Amino acid sequence: MFGQSPVLVRAMEIVVTDNGSGSTNEVSTQVETTTTVEQTNVANVSNDISVKSVTGDNSASGNTGGEVGIETGDAVQNVTVENTLNSSIVETECCPQDVNMTISGNGTDSENEIDLDVENKTYIAINQTANITNTIQGYANTGGNTANDNSGGSVSIDTGSIYVGGGVINGPINSASVKGGSGGGDVSAKIKDNGANSDNEIEAEIEDEAEIFLIFTSDIDNFINWDLNTGENEVNGNNGNVSILTGDIFFDFFIKNGPINFGGVEFGCCDIFDPGEPPGDEETPDDPGDENGEDTGGDEDNGEENGEDEGEDDEGEILAEAAAIEAGGPGIAGLSDTGSDLAQSIFFWMGIIMMVFGARLIGREASGKISSK
Repeated sequence: MFGQSPVLVRAMEIVVTDNGSGSTNEVSTQVETTTTVEQTNVANVSNDISVKSVTGDNSASGNTGGEVGIETGDAVQNVTVENTLNSSIVETECCPQDVNMTISGNGTDSENEIDLDVENKTYIAINQTANITNTIQGYANTGGNTANDNSGGSVSIDTGSIYVGGGVINGPINSASVKGGSGGGDVSAKIKDNGANSDNEIEAEIEDEAEIFLIFTSDIDNFINWDLNTGENEVNGNNGNVSILTGDIFFDFFIKNGPINFGGVEFGCCDIFDPGEPPGDEETPDDPGDENGEDTGGDEDNGEENGEDEGEDDEGEILAEAAAIEAGGPGIAGLSDTGSDLAQSIFFWMGIIMMVFGARLIGREASGKISSK
C-alpha cells in the first residue's frame, strides 16, 4: 500500500478593517499546494516446472511353467502455480480549507482591496509492468510393459491409472486504486460598514487541478505440456491365455488469467460553496442599528456594534447587507449607487449567480481533465 496526503491550510482569514480616511490598503495572498505521487512497479516472473512419474516400462518375457503377470501402480501428480503481482493503493485526504475575507469599518474615501489566489495541484502517476512466463512439463507412465514368449500359463498385464490435477493462476496482476479530493471548504466574502465614497474590492481565484495516470502493461505466456501413458504394452509369442488391462487417465488442469490491468479512480472536489437562496421580492425592514448608516460621517461606535453583529453570521454566506446602501457605500467592486435597495439587491445576486456558474464550469473542466486521463 502506498499513500500520500496533501497538507492544506485548514483555515485562512483575511481582514482589512478600521483604516483611516483616504488610506490605501491592499492584501495580496497566494497559496499553492502541490501533491505529487509517482509509483512504478516492475515484476518479471519465470516459473519452469518439470514433473515425471513412471511405474511402467516393466518386462516379463521368456518364462515357462507358470503364470506371468505385470501389475503397475498409479501415478499421481499435483502442480499449482499462482502469480499475484503489482498492487497499488493511493489515498489522498480531502482537506477543505475555509477562507474568510472581510473589508469593514474603513474610513471615507479609503481604498481597500483583498486579492486572493489559491491553487491546488494534484499529480498521481502509477506505472505497472508485469512479465510472466510459466513453463510446465509433465510426464507420467504406467504402460510400456512387455510380456513376450512365455509358455505354460496365462499372461496378464494390468497397468495403474494416472491422476493429474492442478492449474496456473495469474492474477490479480496490475491493480491500482486512487481515491481522494482537493479544494472545497467554506468561502465567506464580506464588505460592510465602510465610509462614504470608499472603494472596496475583493478578488478571489480558486483553482483545483488534478492529473491522474494509470498505465498498465502485461505480457503473460503459459506453456503447458503433458505426456501421459498407460498403454503401449506388448504380449507376443505366448502359449496360454493373454490379457491386457490398461488404467485410466484423469487429467484435470486449468489456466486462469485475471483479473489483469484494472484500476479505479474516485477523485473529485470537496464541498462546493453555496451562497444560499436569493431574498424574496419584499423589502426587508431596516435594521435599527442602521438608522445612522446614511450619515456619511459615520458613527465609529455604531459601526463597531454593527460589525460585531455581522460577524456572528455563519461562514460560507455572502450577506445581502454587503450590497446595500445602508452599509455605507457600494459593497461589491464595480457597482455604484443606483439609488434603490431593490436595484442593489438585483445586481448583487446577478453577480453571485455568475460566480456560481463560473465555479461549476471550472469544476466541469477539471472533471473532464480527470476523465480524459
